[in-house]
Amino acid sequence: MSGHGLSDAYRDAELLAVALDAALTGAVEEREALAGYEQARLRESAEIFDLTCALAQYPPVSTFIELNKRLSSAIDAEAAALAARPVPGAAVAKA
Repeated sequence: MSGHGLSDAYRDAELLAVALDAALTGAVEEREALAGYEQARLRESAEIFDLTCALAQYPPVSTFIELNKRLSSAIDAEAAALAARPVPGAAVAKA
């Protein structure tokens, strides 16, 4: 409905890669790293997922328009948050 699935996939792949790196380097236990990944994935996808589900119900036009505006704002906020994240491994590459 929102066409946002690929963005979710890329974000989640990055979250998982960071978690696996932490586990494989011994920074955290594997179970803890994967639990942290799952919590982050659910937290970061919740708002857009909920809005998409609401839109998929095809509510009345006025509600549909309002939901689309909220979805647009949520996607903009997500993009800004993702762009502000440090690039994984960038500190290592500079060394």
